[in-house]
Amino acid sequence: MVVERNYANPRMDPTDLLTFSGALIPVSDPDYRLSERVIVVLSEPLDGLLVHTGLSKNPGQVEITLYGQKPVVYVGDEFKFLGVVVVRRTLYRSSVIRTWLQRNFGVIKDEQIGG
Repeated sequence: MVVERNYANPRMDPTDLLTFSGALIPVSDPDYRLSERVIVVLSEPLDGLLVHTGLSKNPGQVEITLYGQKPVVYVGDEFKFLGVVVVRRTLYRSSVIRTWLQRNFGVIKDEQIGG
């Protein structure tokens, strides 16, 4: 997954590349640094997107914090769990190329969810 928004917690920046696993079970911890970073599909868009990264909270809850906004906690049927983030990578070259394509050719990434 390519991150498309700035997240304050978990700290994620646009163009970060995430690898995630749907086979892992997210672990919650009161200390946000130890809670699993997860990827979810929301039932209603947040800031124009349905797919977001968040923190695993109590079982069945996920917290999403966009930079400059208050944390939002989703529960139960408000989201669908896609997976636990296992790798985060920032590739600046990819970021530069993506920005160049967007500015010169209007090429953008479509958000699509297979199923």
